[in-house]
Amino acid sequence: MTEPPTPGLRLLAAARAHPRVALASALALAAVYPVVQNIYQLHNIDLWFEVLLHTPLNLGLLAGFVALFGLSNSLLVYNLRHGACKWRDSSTGWAGTAMAFFFGVCPGCASLATFVVPSASAALFINTNSTYFMFLVLGLMLLAVHLNRGFRRE
Repeated sequence: MTEPPTPGLRLLAAARAHPRVALASALALAAVYPVVQNIYQLHNIDLWFEVLLHTPLNLGLLAGFVALFGLSNSLLVYNLRHGACKWRDSSTGWAGTAMAFFFGVCPGCASLATFVVPSASAALFINTNSTYFMFLVLGLMLLAVHLNRGFRRE
């Protein structure tokens, strides 16, 4: 059964129509993300949080990423229920999510990219510029919301 459209931005209407989807996916990401970022060094997870708390920009980027992830998932469910979903438009958001898991928000921590890239200098470049990569991730997530008509008024 479909819900009647709510006035306002489609993204906010989706969050109001499916708040549990938005909240559950955001909380799941918030719980899984630190573990994945420290998968090879789980004993350093407390250091990861400490570094993150002392870098407000990275903390804000992570909070924005988690919030956008939850909102975009509720938008996806909303669009599916209203028959307006195109999977290719959603792939941008999933690409941004995968990229965030790959690069990470902690510049001093070893992300997954560190273990995939064969060169130490390339891994150092990725970790040093992780903040910029997170801006790119947020841009991809916003592009996914735009492609899924999340910024249109209903």
